[in-house]
Amino acid sequence: MKILVLDDDERLMRTMVRRLRRAGHDVEGFTAVGDAFRVLEQGGGVDLFISDFDLSDPGWNGVLVIQRVVKEDLAQYTILQSSSTFQTIVEYCRKKDISCDGIKNFFLKPEQIDLLFRLIGTISESDAPKAK
Repeated sequence: MKILVLDDDERLMRTMVRRLRRAGHDVEGFTAVGDAFRVLEQGGGVDLFISDFDLSDPGWNGVLVIQRVVKEDLAQYTILQSSSTFQTIVEYCRKKDISCDGIKNFFLKPEQIDLLFRLIGTISESDAPKAK
């Protein structure tokens, strides 16, 4: 599975990339939104895009990034990760008048890293060819 990871915390991004590679995935990691979009826009069949919610790039957060990825069909699946709870993100978006449309998968980092691997397993199973 080809996976792109966006997290402005380079240490956490590198750790996630390393663990996903050990699990057999083709993974690239980014700390800047622009770098991630440059690769996404080249095409190349990105199966999964994972973005942190809190990003240091001005004007961006993970919800906005994922919405663009979904709208432009740049990856087959997306996952939002954050050290904040999903409810906190929803409240933030309401205050800022940002829609949470497109956010279908979420995990709390670093506590729920195992959930990430279960989500990836579910995605892989859903894309596996069906026996006839």
